[in-house]
Amino acid sequence: LLLELLAHKSLELLDFGGNQLELASFSADVWRALSQCNIRSLFLNDTMESSCSQEVFQPFVASLPPQLVYLNLANCSLEAPHMAL
Repeated sequence: LLLELLAHKSLELLDFGGNQLELASFSADVWRALSQCNIRSLFLNDTMESSCSQEVFQPFVASLPPQLVYLNLANCSLEAPHMAL
């Protein structure tokens, strides 16, 4: 389902707010689709598990679309090392 959403060229906002995400389970196809989509606003507030390692978070950061204007990571249990990425 996520791949189908990311494939829509008109999709500009994606809101996962409050739904648990496990970035470690994302496939290479999801990372590629994310980096190529047209999303301008991404809401991930209250979504990420508290054990999200830097190794898992780094591909996410690297895959963010270049036109992304707004990223909401509120209450995602991220720490200073995550933000350094």
